[in-house]
Amino acid sequence: KEGILYHIYPSSFKDSDGNGIGDLEGIRSKLPYVKSLGANTIWLSPVFRSEFEDGGYDITDFYRIDPRFGTNSQLVQLVREAHDLGIRVCLDLVAGHTSDKHPWFRQSSEADPELQYSDYYIWSDSKDSFPTKKFVRSDAARDGNYMKNFFDIQPALNYGFANRTRGWQQAPEDPAPMATREAMKDVMRFWLSNGCDGFRVDMAGSLVKNDPDGAATVKLWQDFRAFLDAEYPEAALISE
Repeated sequence: KEGILYHIYPSSFKDSDGNGIGDLEGIRSKLPYVKSLGANTIWLSPVFRSEFEDGGYDITDFYRIDPRFGTNSQLVQLVREAHDLGIRVCLDLVAGHTSDKHPWFRQSSEADPELQYSDYYIWSDSKDSFPTKKFVRSDAARDGNYMKNFFDIQPALNYGFANRTRGWQQAPEDPAPMATREAMKDVMRFWLSNGCDGFRVDMAGSLVKNDPDGAATVKLWQDFRAFLDAEYPEAALISE
């Protein structure tokens, strides 16, 4: 209720080194300007490592700043200087999918069902099933097509199905969707422990699939909020 947000798309905001792409140092240099506008919170569009086939929303590493923007240390310094000016910094948490180049998805594509990330994504049970716009026909070693969220290069992470209509669909409380949830909590922990103040959450209302009344999605976010209240009570979550 008290936040006055200034949204920054880093690539086009301020280029500090003359390579034609905005960066964290450029943003840091403009913090007094943001303060002068009366804003007390910055929301950064995605700055994590990415193939940039969808403006940074196809992430390959949640724990590293993309080199085009700078380094993890530069983000920490940006946050510190923002705090000195009374400005909070919220990152963009892309919780619903990754890039198909992400190591999680590459492992998930393998034939061994016992690998750690095998079911972190949503796979149908046959390459002949579900020839729909939501599923991508895959030549992965495992049998099945994978669900995407937007483009083919954005496989959907598995938070479960509120209403299961197929045998390969998992409930939100099943082990794999719960593991996906814990992995995203770990991402939040990492950046909050480095001084960030919270997250704008991409696709926040659509993580659980086949959830027409939103009840399972609400329950999911109540769990995330309870985790934050226990460990980072001042952290903000802003739903898309």
